[in-house]
Amino acid sequence: MSKISVKVSPQKRKSRLVSCEGGVFKIEVAATPEGGKANRELIKLLSKKTGVPLSRISVFSGAGSRNKIIEFEDAKADISEILKNSMEEIS
Repeated sequence: MSKISVKVSPQKRKSRLVSCEGGVFKIEVAATPEGGKANRELIKLLSKKTGVPLSRISVFSGAGSRNKIIEFEDAKADISEILKNSMEEIS
Protein backbone atom coordinates (compact mmCIF):
# COMPACT_ATOMS: atom_id res chain seq x y z
CA MET A 1 0.00 0.00 0.00
CA SER A 2 1.05 3.53 -0.69
CA LYS A 3 -0.29 6.72 0.90
CA ILE A 4 -0.01 10.36 -0.07
CA SER A 5 -1.07 13.58 1.64
CA VAL A 6 -3.21 16.00 -0.30
CA LYS A 7 -4.81 19.40 0.24
CA VAL A 8 -7.92 19.73 -1.89
CA SER A 9 -9.53 22.96 -3.09
CA PRO A 10 -13.08 22.26 -4.31
CA GLN A 11 -15.26 24.30 -6.67
CA LYS A 12 -12.44 25.33 -9.00
CA ARG A 13 -12.73 25.89 -12.73
CA LYS A 14 -11.16 22.55 -13.58
CA SER A 15 -9.69 19.54 -11.81
CA ARG A 16 -5.90 19.46 -11.81
CA LEU A 17 -2.71 18.83 -9.87
CA VAL A 18 -1.32 22.19 -8.77
CA SER A 19 1.89 21.57 -6.83
CA CYS A 20 3.71 19.46 -4.28
CA GLU A 21 5.13 21.31 -1.29
CA GLY A 22 6.61 19.58 1.72
CA GLY A 23 5.31 16.21 0.55
CA VAL A 24 1.71 17.47 0.31
CA PHE A 25 0.05 17.53 -3.10
CA LYS A 26 -2.17 20.54 -3.74
CA ILE A 27 -5.07 19.52 -5.96
CA GLU A 28 -8.00 21.50 -7.32
CA VAL A 29 -11.28 19.81 -8.19
CA ALA A 30 -14.26 21.27 -10.02
CA ALA A 31 -16.85 19.43 -7.92
CA THR A 32 -18.55 20.84 -4.84
CA PRO A 33 -17.70 19.35 -1.43
CA GLU A 34 -21.31 18.25 -0.91
CA GLY A 35 -22.27 14.60 -0.65
CA GLY A 36 -18.74 13.36 -1.30
CA LYS A 37 -18.68 14.74 -4.86
CA ALA A 38 -15.27 16.39 -4.43
CA ASN A 39 -13.79 13.19 -2.95
CA ARG A 40 -15.10 11.13 -5.87
CA GLU A 41 -13.67 13.60 -8.38
CA LEU A 42 -10.34 13.62 -6.52
CA ILE A 43 -10.13 9.82 -6.72
CA LYS A 44 -11.09 9.88 -10.40
CA LEU A 45 -8.32 12.42 -11.14
CA LEU A 46 -5.73 10.42 -9.19
CA SER A 47 -6.75 7.24 -10.98
CA LYS A 48 -6.35 8.93 -14.36
CA LYS A 49 -2.92 10.36 -13.47
CA THR A 50 -1.50 7.20 -11.85
CA GLY A 51 -3.17 4.40 -13.80
CA VAL A 52 -4.37 2.81 -10.54
CA PRO A 53 -7.98 1.55 -10.82
CA LEU A 54 -10.66 3.60 -9.03
CA SER A 55 -11.51 0.61 -6.83
CA ARG A 56 -7.93 0.61 -5.45
CA ILE A 57 -7.92 4.26 -4.30
CA SER A 58 -9.63 5.50 -1.14
CA VAL A 59 -9.67 8.40 1.29
CA PHE A 60 -7.82 6.92 4.27
CA SER A 61 -8.46 9.94 6.50
CA GLY A 62 -9.92 13.43 6.17
CA ALA A 63 -13.03 12.61 4.12
CA GLY A 64 -14.75 15.77 5.41
CA SER A 65 -11.65 17.96 5.38
CA ARG A 66 -9.53 19.69 2.75
CA ASN A 67 -6.48 17.89 4.16
CA LYS A 68 -6.61 14.19 3.33
CA ILE A 69 -4.53 11.07 3.25
CA ILE A 70 -5.20 9.00 0.14
CA GLU A 71 -4.44 5.28 0.10
CA PHE A 72 -3.51 3.31 -3.01
CA GLU A 73 -3.92 -0.47 -2.59
CA ASP A 74 -1.47 -2.77 -4.36
CA ALA A 75 0.35 0.13 -6.00
CA LYS A 76 3.33 -1.31 -7.84
CA ALA A 77 5.04 2.04 -8.50
CA ASP A 78 5.99 5.11 -6.49
CA ILE A 79 2.75 7.10 -6.59
CA SER A 80 4.42 10.34 -5.46
CA GLU A 81 6.92 10.19 -8.31
CA ILE A 82 4.19 9.45 -10.87
CA LEU A 83 2.19 12.48 -9.69
CA LYS A 84 5.24 14.76 -9.62
CA ASN A 85 6.12 13.72 -13.17
CA SER A 86 2.51 14.34 -14.21
CA MET A 87 2.74 17.90 -12.89
CA GLU A 88 5.97 18.54 -14.79
CA GLU A 89 4.25 17.52 -18.04
CA ILE A 90 1.61 20.20 -17.47
CA SER A 91 4.10 23.02 -16.81
